Amino acid sequence: AIIDPDMLFMRAVQFMKHPHNEPASLQTGPWQTLPAGPKLGVGALYGQGCQSNLWSRTMMQQVCGDDVKLCLKASHDVSACTKAYSSGPPWIMHKSDAQELLSKFPITTLRVHQVWPNLLSEQVAFGVAQMRSGILASIDPFWFISAESGDG
Repeated sequence: AIIDPDMLFMRAVQFMKHPHNEPASLQTGPWQTLPAGPKLGVGALYGQGCQSNLWSRTMMQQVCGDDVKLCLKASHDVSACTKAYSSGPPWIMHKSDAQELLSKFPITTLRVHQVWPNLLSEQVAFGVAQMRSGILASIDPFWFISAESGDG
């Protein structure tokens, strides 16, 4: 697995088929997450939702280019799209997906920012790059550990 380098982990992370991060275990021991696999990424659940579902066909073509059919399919069901692609760091990908995903991410970031110039456009772009690569993701609110109140 490759872990997004903009995250600093305060303890070990274990890859488990059935991760448990109970409140009592947050203070001690390793954190747990699902393992990434081929065409299956892992990440934190963020609140931007399925922005690509709101784009016109022209905007989707501008962002996804030749991969527009994959993007349209992934964006069609808003709930499923949000559960798979409303993500942010830490992003964990399988090494077999890294070259394709990381080659699409920079240009997708620029294109998303053109159609949706928002603070979270980078996060949306990562999800769209996953769509363009045919990668589904399992995202978890546990990894977004900042509190909205600013005290966490």
